[in-house]
Amino acid sequence: MARASIYTWLPLDRFASIMGIAPLHFNQAYSDLMPLATSCNEAWMQKAWQGTDRLSREDLARAIRQAELMIAKQVGYNLIPDWSVDEKVRTTKLAHPPLFSTGEVNARFMKRSVTTGKNYIISGGRKLSTLVEAGALVVYSDPDGDGYDELATITVRTCDDCCNPCDIRIYFTNPYFFGTCDDEYEVRPICVTEDPAGILTITLDSWLLLLPQLAEKFGAAPIDADNMANYEGLVDVYCVTNDPSQMAYLIWEAEPNYCGCGSSSCSVCSFAQQAGCIAVRDHRRGIFTYSPGDWNATTGEYDATELAVGRDPDRLRLWYYSGWKDESLACPTRDMDREWERVVCYLAVALIDQNFCGCTNTKARMNYWREDLAELKRDGGWNTTENTLNCPWGTRRGALYAWRFIQENGRRVA
Repeated sequence: MARASIYTWLPLDRFASIMGIAPLHFNQAYSDLMPLATSCNEAWMQKAWQGTDRLSREDLARAIRQAELMIAKQVGYNLIPDWSVDEKVRTTKLAHPPLFSTGEVNARFMKRSVTTGKNYIISGGRKLSTLVEAGALVVYSDPDGDGYDELATITVRTCDDCCNPCDIRIYFTNPYFFGTCDDEYEVRPICVTEDPAGILTITLDSWLLLLPQLAEKFGAAPIDADNMANYEGLVDVYCVTNDPSQMAYLIWEAEPNYCGCGSSSCSVCSFAQQAGCIAVRDHRRGIFTYSPGDWNATTGEYDATELAVGRDPDRLRLWYYSGWKDESLACPTRDMDREWERVVCYLAVALIDQNFCGCTNTKARMNYWREDLAELKRDGGWNTTENTLNCPWGTRRGALYAWRFIQENGRRVA
C-alpha cells in the first residue's frame, strides 16, 4: 500500500488515480501485465534516499499534507471529518471586567455559547477504535480474468447495529510494525457493504496490501506483484467511531485567597477542573454550548451536575469531531469530497520542485499544474493579472486553481 509516516486526509493512492500514475508502479511494484519495460516506467520508492533524483512517497505525503493544511486554514474547517484534541477555548466574559457571571446563561436566559477553532462541528467527543476482528483473512481473486489478482476481499461478522459500514477501517497486522491501529498503517481506500445478517464484506485493490516492509528495508527494490507471498494475508479490522463520553473540561483559575477552586485542598498555582459536555448550536460556524455533567455509561447520556465553582469557567478544554462532509458520497465521513480531492492534488503538485516518476503523459500532467503563469519565457509569457500576482500561494497553475476554488461563494466559513 502506498503509505507514509505523515498521515494525510487524502489517501496516497487516490492521488495516483487522479494524476494518472500507474497503480503498481506507484506502489513500488510491477507485474507481467504492468512491467517496468522502459526507462520512464520507474517504480516509486518509499524514502528519498532509496531513489536518485526522484520524488518519494514520503516526499509526496509531506506536500499533500501541507496542501491540506493550507486549504483548511483558509476555509476554516477540516476537508474531511477528523478529531480535534485538547483545544483550549476562552469563555465569554461580561463587558464590565470586575463582574463575574454565575448563572450559566446569556441575556436571553439561554446557555452561553463558545466558538471552536474549526467550523462544521459534528459532535463533541474523542476518537474511539474498537477491534472487530484481529487477523481477518484476505482472499485474492481475478474477477476480470486478465491473469492478475487485483481484488482483495475480507469478510467479517459484527453484532447487529454494532458498527456502521462507513466506520470500518482495516490495518496491517504484521508484527513488523510497532503497535496496532496506527493511522500510519491504515489501508485505504476501501469499500464496505453489509448484509441483513450482519456480515461485512470489505473489498479493495490488492496492491494496497503489498507488504510495507518490502518497501521500507535497506536496498529496497521493485516488488514482484505476481508473487502472492509479497501480499499481506491477514489484516486487523476496527470500528472507528466518535466517543461522546469525554467532550470537555471546565477550567477555573484559583482566586487570590486560594478558595473557590472546587476542592477542599486547593494548592497554589492550580486550576479547578470539572467534566462537562457540549451541544452544537450552529454546526457550520462551530458554535456550541457547554454544561457541567457526568457521563452515565448505563443511559449513554450526561447527568446534569452543579458547577464546581460558583461562577462561569474561565476557559474550556475541548475534544470534538468536525469537518466538511459531502453527503452525496456513500461514506462522507470516510471519503473526501471529490472536488476537494482534485484541489488538494493540484496544490500539492504545485508545491513540489522534485522530479516525478512516470512516462510522458504523467509528467505532462504534473508539469501542467506546476507551470508558473508569471514566468517570462523566450517564446512569450502569460497575460498575468493582478489577481494572479496576489495569490498568497504563488503563481503556479495548481496554486492559482486551488486559491480561486476556495474564493467561490460559500467555501469559506468566517
